[in-house]
Amino acid sequence: MKTLGKSTASVAFLIALLAAGATTARAQDRRVIADVPFDFAVQGLLMPAGDYVITDRSEGILSIESKDGRYFAFVLSTASDAKTLRPELVFDRVEGRYYFAGVVLPDGTGREVPVVPTSIERERVAVVLNQ
Repeated sequence: MKTLGKSTASVAFLIALLAAGATTARAQDRRVIADVPFDFAVQGLLMPAGDYVITDRSEGILSIESKDGRYFAFVLSTASDAKTLRPELVFDRVEGRYYFAGVVLPDGTGREVPVVPTSIERERVAVVLNQ
């Protein structure tokens, strides 16, 4: 993911990769299942900490859904230059709040979601998934 400011820092949170269920290998390459350890915002929607499935649908559309189905959002994304060996979710931290900023899928494809900066204080956070 591209850095978004001079005060950008990376912090990794290790979280458990959950079982993906019965899907084809291709479909599994287009989604990430993660336990996010903090509340976060997606395009103005507040999502509580918990288990989420992030899926790259098509044409840059990502879906973000809580495992219990209570929270759901679609967001537009763009390709990123992310270089990582394992899947991760990326969040921007602005004034103590986390904002979903992108994902690196199991196939290595990176997708970025623009987050409008609201403060000089900004911290990039990657939630790294153990495989």
